[in-house]
Formats: sequence, structure tokens, C-alpha cells
Amino acid sequence: LQECILAARAQIENITIPTTPHAGKLTNKEFVARSMLFGAYTTQGQGVSNNTEKFPELLQTLHDLATHRPDFIKYDYASVALNEFTSLKAHKDLRNQPGLTSLIAIGDFEGGDFWVEDDKGSVPIPQDAVTDKVDPGLMGRLMPCKNRFIAFYPHRAHCITPVRRGRRFSI
Repeated sequence: LQECILAARAQIENITIPTTPHAGKLTNKEFVARSMLFGAYTTQGQGVSNNTEKFPELLQTLHDLATHRPDFIKYDYASVALNEFTSLKAHKDLRNQPGLTSLIAIGDFEGGDFWVEDDKGSVPIPQDAVTDKVDPGLMGRLMPCKNRFIAFYPHRAHCITPVRRGRRFSI
């Protein structure tokens, strides 16, 4: 796993990830919000993203990294998102297919904790992540994801706390 993480970081740190068109909705102005999609998409039509053909070596490296997911999250996937956020407001990915989504955060960073809504959770939603689309009284849990895979239901509210230092990439 560590070898794949290092290979992914080496490639990611040498490309420019474009600013996401949803940046204003997902993060505050002073924070970084960049994203790239690889593989299939179904928003505003359907097809295969241009990044799939533009960055085939990076896509292969990300796929190699995905083969290291624990067995409980080894399911088929049609797309891979590469994100660089220094903060991310609470939201629900309602356009994702039902079921689990896997995630790993890589990079040399501090902060950037992943919070997800959970009926049995004991951690309140970070108040700086609350939007008008989520209940400010939600409870959830923090899921450590730096250099390790996690799985969560993307239709539940989730966010990341501010990155205090460094660059955090999530896949």
C-alpha cells in the first residue's frame, strides 16, 4: 500500500488539478477546492471523462492503489474522483450510486479529518461545516483516513475539517 501511495503522490503533485465548479458551495473562499473525475459520469449527460484519456498513467496508478482496499470495500467502481480540498462543508452526494463509497486521503498534511453522519455517532457535526442543506444538530463520527481506506455511505452528510498544514489529496 505504501508504495502505491508514494507513486500516486509523485504523479498527483506534478499535475494541476482544476478548481471544481462547485467550489463556492462546498468550501469557503479562502480554502482550496480542486477536483478531477476519471471514468464514467452521469451528471449533465453521460459518458467517459476527458481525464480518463488525458492522464492514463495516473488513472492506472489510482487503480493500482484501489486494489489495496480491504476486502469489505472491494466492489466494482465506474469512476474515481481525485480531490484536493483544504476544507469541505457538509454535503450529501445524492447523485452517487447507492451503496458504499471508498476513500483514502494521502499527502503530507495535518488536520483534514473526515466526519460522516452516523445514527450511533457521538461527534457533533463541525459547526463551520454546516450549510442550509444539513441539520446543525447532526451527530456522526470521525473516520481516520490518512493513508488508509475507509468506506461510507455518500448519501449521508459528510465533510472534512480544515487542513492546518500541507496538501491533502483524497481518492
